[in-house]
Amino acid sequence: MIELLTCGLFSHSKDTRRENQDTILPPVFINDGLLMAVADGVGSYDGAQFASQSAIKELPELVTKGNLQNMSDLFMSLKEGVSSLSAENIKFSHAATTLTFCFINDIGLHIGHVGDCRLYVKDGARLKQITKDHTQHQKLLDDKIYSKNELKNLPGKNTLTTAIANAIPLDFQQTFIPHEELLDEREECCVYLMSDGAHAFWDRRPRFSVNTISNPASFASSLYRRIEKNGPIDDHSLIAIRYRVL
Repeated sequence: MIELLTCGLFSHSKDTRRENQDTILPPVFINDGLLMAVADGVGSYDGAQFASQSAIKELPELVTKGNLQNMSDLFMSLKEGVSSLSAENIKFSHAATTLTFCFINDIGLHIGHVGDCRLYVKDGARLKQITKDHTQHQKLLDDKIYSKNELKNLPGKNTLTTAIANAIPLDFQQTFIPHEELLDEREECCVYLMSDGAHAFWDRRPRFSVNTISNPASFASSLYRRIEKNGPIDDHSLIAIRYRVL
């Protein structure tokens, strides 16, 4: 059985005068497990906000139906939902969104991921990134064409190679981590989901005190203050939780 101990979250637009194209699913109990997600509508296309909302709206029902057993079907169903937006408005024919979600049950952490939102888990006094960005920079790293230092001043850092959309080839990452690889000495674990507008500020200085990292509410407050202090560069969303296995 999963017990949710603490949660911290936020989701804000870059500018209060424009819509927030991020959509979050706060932790919700489904099928004896805990589901949460962050979606980031691709801002270069009309309907980005509706695309991220569509993915988040459909996800709980798909998980309830047991689609985690076939992640390919789950993402194809989400793709069909986003694609159907064009029937409502032809301007939305290229609407697209990223999505990163996790489902925590008695056996471990199930992760589905498309795009450049990220999932981290607490690893001692640091955060360990579990998902891999679907971006041009990451592809160049994977292909060993450039090193991280060589890529710092090159364009393409935020250019996606896949997303949930009608016109974009779908690729996704599926990961499972058993609890024995996650839980600390108290049988607890912290998980953090961030859109790129949030993890950009974490990457600049990836450290807080151990107490802050261990407390999702404190982590959310501290990261939000950092973003506001420096000025948002994009819509920014975070869900952080601490849970225990009973």
